[in-house]
Amino acid sequence: MQLISFLMIVSSTSLILITVLLLIIRTMPSRQGVGWWTCAASLQSFAYILQMLFHDDGKTVSNMLIFYLLQTTVNHLLVIGTLLFIKQKLDLRLWLAVPTVMLAVTTALSLSGQTFLGALLFAVENASAFFMVAYAIYKTAEPINKSTKMMGVFSFLVGVHWLDFPFLGHLEWFQAIGFIIGMTLAIGIFMSLSAMALLQFRDHTQRSEKRAIYAAGHDPLTGLYNRSSLDGLFDDYVAEADEKKLSFIVMYLDLDGFKAVNDQYGHKAGDMLLITVAKRLEKWLGDKGDAIRIGGDEIIVLTRLRGAYSEESAYKSARLLLDMIELPIVDGDNVHNISSSIGGCSYLPGIITPSLDDMIQCADKQMYKAKQAGGHCIFFKEQPGAKRKLIKPDLLVIPKVAEKLQRKKRTKQPIEVV
Repeated sequence: MQLISFLMIVSSTSLILITVLLLIIRTMPSRQGVGWWTCAASLQSFAYILQMLFHDDGKTVSNMLIFYLLQTTVNHLLVIGTLLFIKQKLDLRLWLAVPTVMLAVTTALSLSGQTFLGALLFAVENASAFFMVAYAIYKTAEPINKSTKMMGVFSFLVGVHWLDFPFLGHLEWFQAIGFIIGMTLAIGIFMSLSAMALLQFRDHTQRSEKRAIYAAGHDPLTGLYNRSSLDGLFDDYVAEADEKKLSFIVMYLDLDGFKAVNDQYGHKAGDMLLITVAKRLEKWLGDKGDAIRIGGDEIIVLTRLRGAYSEESAYKSARLLLDMIELPIVDGDNVHNISSSIGGCSYLPGIITPSLDDMIQCADKQMYKAKQAGGHCIFFKEQPGAKRKLIKPDLLVIPKVAEKLQRKKRTKQPIEVV
């Protein structure tokens, strides 16, 4: 009996510590179920203390009924908490009603002298609850960690152990063995539950950190990078360009026709346009570039040029980008046709390394020249600070618009840009 008393003290102390741990976890962001486990751990510790204090009283009917009440309550707190934690749908009223009815019937059977039937009903009901937990964990569609798997194994073993209670629980030689087995499984279950809660909190924290990092660097509406990410991206592009001796383009986009759609159809339609353009940009750019929303309908695009730099390669990238933006956008019964004014500035390795502000200012000026030309066009300029001109300054790279612009300069008449 000294061994049993020692194990009861160790188990009670362990469960008190687990209760404190679960109370701390409850103050953290966690799933449903931890509160149920906390109650179960504290009640199980209380049950062990009572059993240790009144062990010498023997197995009276009143002692057995108290044991049935405490252990059924503990078991169902564990089961309900675990099912809630793994996000299983359950009728809480049913899960509370069944053990209540079972306890009432068990009490009636025990008081009428049918102790074996009472013990059998008690054991089968509690074993069924743990088997259900083991099955729910096995069938859950969610990814499960090792602690959850261990909880499933312990639940199955506890269910099996409960089934031997009516047949072996009254045998004196088995009582100590059965108690040690049950206590070991109980501690295993509570430790598994604690590990499940801690791992869930860790995963929650990691996801929260990832969301916070993503939100800090991305536009919440479109999912594109935001202005705070631009410095780091530009530094990466410069380092890559200098290392591989390749060029890249900084393009400043302003959507033509966006304000008209926003004014006529509302901000919801305007948001839909921005989201659609953003998705198209990401798909078009792939791994060759990045898009950054500066604000409103203004977007900066960084795109790498493959091979040696040429006017043709810069024009081709910008032309494809404009064609992609000009594809009709369907919004229910409405079809929106927008375009863009694009200003571009090329980064050429081996010349003078301009700052990000220099490149943005250069591309921004070219974008406003495209706006002044009527939109739906692209202006490029050489890299700021370059000693030699690799592209004609203020080059309008849509031939049709370029021709009209030259006619405008000659005739000084307004031009319709199509």
